[in-house]
Amino acid sequence: TLFRSVTLLDKALRDEPPARVILFSSIAGVFGDFAQPDYAYANAWLDQYAARHPHAISIRWPLAATAKALPVKT
Repeated sequence: TLFRSVTLLDKALRDEPPARVILFSSIAGVFGDFAQPDYAYANAWLDQYAARHPHAISIRWPLAATAKALPVKT
């Protein structure tokens, strides 16, 4: 998962932190996504991670005009 990947990366680089870590999140982390709350939460988590770590930056990509919504699991 996203959480595990970033946490493992953080742990692996703890002794020799890089100058910068760039995370790519979505604007859904700010405004939410009714159909995909887990996606919105994961992106908000990335933004918060970057806010707490001075070497990290989170870039919030907007939804592309041609992008289609992912199917909702039922």
